Amino acid sequence: MLKKYAIALSVLLLVILAACTGTNEKENNNPSAGEDSANSADSDDATVDSDNSVDDSSESEDTVDFSEPTDNDNNYGRGAISDGADTNADEEPVRILTEDASSIIIYFSRGGNTENVAQQIESFTGADVLELQVENPYPSDYEETVDRADKERESGNFPALATQIPDLGQYDMVFLGHPIWSMTIANPIARFLEDNKEELSGKSIAAFSTNAGYGYGSSVDRISELSPNSTILENYTVEDEDAMNSQDDVEAWLKRLGVLEAE
Repeated sequence: MLKKYAIALSVLLLVILAACTGTNEKENNNPSAGEDSANSADSDDATVDSDNSVDDSSESEDTVDFSEPTDNDNNYGRGAISDGADTNADEEPVRILTEDASSIIIYFSRGGNTENVAQQIESFTGADVLELQVENPYPSDYEETVDRADKERESGNFPALATQIPDLGQYDMVFLGHPIWSMTIANPIARFLEDNKEELSGKSIAAFSTNAGYGYGSSVDRISELSPNSTILENYTVEDEDAMNSQDDVEAWLKRLGVLEAE
């Protein structure tokens, strides 16, 4: 009896072994095995700068829906608070880079209003997009931000950028976005222009801004001063409380620039 059980057990083990061997051979001979994950990675990487030395996986996971308006809780004008991370408390900074775009939107937004205008420009032009982020974000409290910004401006010690700037060589036009601070460009934009003067040489710069009701001030003159070898085009500014619904004005501005065909 024991002998019969031993024989039966041996046969069962042989059957199981043969089944496992067949499964492994089938997987190894399947030419599509492993390709799905590789193709997915290639698709994600197509939207980021291939020369970027930071971890590609962190950028390929950028899930910001740039087509959706930024919720700024109706924080407009003087006294407007922010999320304490310059629009990036809940989402990664926007970074949409391709290989064939001839224009790029580069912007800094503290509370979301400038970002909303950047979204509108992207929807009309299909330009690449780069959100600037400072290493030490500005406070959520408005007065604290004003105090810090004033000290930076007086000393000329503008905040260091945390954003890795891609090779700008492929772009002919830069849409440069910022809020108006003390009737001029926001300090992070001054830092960007100082650091990238040579890279912007020979390019056209079309600035856009949001303001608290007093216009663009000396911002265009300041951009011209910091970008002496660039062509400064007509700027666009909008009061922050109107930024969300400024598509028609943005479109008209882009037509005047020649970016869009006039009807």
